[in-house]
Amino acid sequence: MTATPAKPAERLPRTLGLWSSVALVVGITIGSGIFRSPAGIAQRVPHPTVMLLLWGLGGAITMCGALSLGELAAALPETGGLYAYLREGWGRMPAFLFGWSELVLIRANALGGIAVVFGEYLLRSLGVDPVDHWVAARCLSGGAIAFAAVANVRGANIGAFIVGIATWAKFAALLVLSLSAFLLGAGRGATVANLTTGTGAPLVLGSMGLALVSILWAYDGWADLTFASGEVKDPQRNLPRAIILGTLAIIVIYALTNVAYLYVNPIGTVAQSRLVAADTMLVLFGRAGVVLVSVFVMISSFSSLNGSMLASPRVFFAMADDGLFFETIAKASTRSASPRFIGCGACGPISLVLIARSATRWCRPSS
Repeated sequence: MTATPAKPAERLPRTLGLWSSVALVVGITIGSGIFRSPAGIAQRVPHPTVMLLLWGLGGAITMCGALSLGELAAALPETGGLYAYLREGWGRMPAFLFGWSELVLIRANALGGIAVVFGEYLLRSLGVDPVDHWVAARCLSGGAIAFAAVANVRGANIGAFIVGIATWAKFAALLVLSLSAFLLGAGRGATVANLTTGTGAPLVLGSMGLALVSILWAYDGWADLTFASGEVKDPQRNLPRAIILGTLAIIVIYALTNVAYLYVNPIGTVAQSRLVAADTMLVLFGRAGVVLVSVFVMISSFSSLNGSMLASPRVFFAMADDGLFFETIAKASTRSASPRFIGCGACGPISLVLIARSATRWCRPSS
């Protein structure tokens, strides 16, 4: 009789500490949403006080999820996270469907989209228009995916180190944006009245619901740490703490950032802004502020990309270990004890294909 193969949680070393795990939660969650979504939310909710209350409600809902998932992660600290919970709670079929949805749709689209934002804003930070240089933007996007894949195949600690540096950089950037608004805004036309003065348009319950959906999308990603549960040290202690602390940090920085946006810009201006962070920094620092925002978004997108590349491929590793995916995907590197093929062998090519497909839209003549 053949020996029973070790579970994923037993075959991958636990190298992620508490603060690396917190950085993963923050790094994956804070992408480009906080820089872009406030405009769409302000269009649906034309009153700043209600808008801020909805951000608070979204944070409360997210925290309820974090508290629940933190307890579940401590009880079942296995590689695969949500996949493992579905498998144990509902059986192999729902877990199988979840894993394949992650592979061919959810994660592939997410990685491709995040990488495209990174490539475009990297060019913008260099003063190059990504619309006129779409090939260069897509090559940079593909390079970011390849770099993240290689870094994470080399070991979870390497990927976590990169995520940690980028995460704290973008967290500090949002903090600087907020504090600059509060300290410098009064001399540049900012007023507290912006926080209570609406456009006069009526509030519609359905539109408020759609705004809440956008807010929850900006909070999405806080649960992805569970995918790498099998590599977190002292998981019964660190997993709940990391999920809860990371979520709290996100709620606080989102609240500060939105108050800063509305303090500097009336809600009508926020609603018409394609990139409200750029408009806010333009008021505070002039054209140099717009360049800074491009750098902020670039760092934020790369951190989210690298964090997703570290965490989510563990779903496919766990699937392969359960016999629900190609056997070779369950192989771990003898040097790093990290999944050998999953980063570049599954998510990477699919995301690159999605980037190539999105690039074809640039080639079509405008109607």
